[in-house]
Amino acid sequence: MLRTSYSCKKRSILVASTLLLVAGCGNSPKLEGRVNKVTALKADFGAAWPFTIAEGELACVNGTQLVFVANGHVYALNEVAARRYEPIDAIHAPDPDPQKRQQGIKLPLAPFLEKGRQLCTQR
Repeated sequence: MLRTSYSCKKRSILVASTLLLVAGCGNSPKLEGRVNKVTALKADFGAAWPFTIAEGELACVNGTQLVFVANGHVYALNEVAARRYEPIDAIHAPDPDPQKRQQGIKLPLAPFLEKGRQLCTQR
């Protein structure tokens, strides 16, 4: 009886561990196809950093889709990527100028778009 109880506990722990592992894997974003990516940090861009979060990965998927990967989400940076990934608006920072902010103007994405285009030309 003691052996059966120990075996059941061991099996329960194994099942619980497997479920946690599988659940954890489900949260990571999927980038399928050819992917070139680099880590992007707020510290590297200074005032030009256009996001409300401090870091992520800038990626080019299949040579045309520019995306920013952060906190388990993949955000579209261009129209081609917008067909498949989340809108960048969720993390796109507003312009610090009060008048521009009031008009809904956000910080430019130009530095990221340029870097993304460079990633797309790499093989």
